[in-house]
Amino acid sequence: MQTLNVIIVEDEFKLLEVLKIKLRKKCPHLHVVGEANCVKDAYDLIVRQQPDLVFLDIALIGETSFDLLEKFDQVNFEIIFITSYSEYAVQAFKVSAVDYVLKPIENEELVNAVSKATKRIEVKQNNENYHILKHNLHNLGSSNSKITIPGTETYKFVKIANLVRFEGWD
Repeated sequence: MQTLNVIIVEDEFKLLEVLKIKLRKKCPHLHVVGEANCVKDAYDLIVRQQPDLVFLDIALIGETSFDLLEKFDQVNFEIIFITSYSEYAVQAFKVSAVDYVLKPIENEELVNAVSKATKRIEVKQNNENYHILKHNLHNLGSSNSKITIPGTETYKFVKIANLVRFEGWD
């Protein structure tokens, strides 16, 4: 299982520490790359770190996680809400949250939520790889398409249109 970069946005220190311990024990493929306790810090951290997954508490210092999400033109990370407020669940799923886990956090719910997020991320990455491959294959015939040929000390870039035969050994 690939390592996923994670940010936790939680304004209660004890709950933040509990979540980090649970993630370390139950989801070792997650790597916490940062923590924030307010919208401004969370936004800056997400922009800087470009995480795969963000754990969001609903109520933050004077604002909500929905205020945070409104700051993004495009949310390119998965979201798991971890909160005490059950009344925001519908709103959470409207912003395409993977899951909505109520506090206190139960291990099984956390693991299931992370599993769903991991699957979504893998599908997204496979789709991106497919589109890159499709783009490269589509542009293969252009007159400027080149191939990189490694030599003993350097690399050569040769236009594909100029190739007649290509052979390799060893």
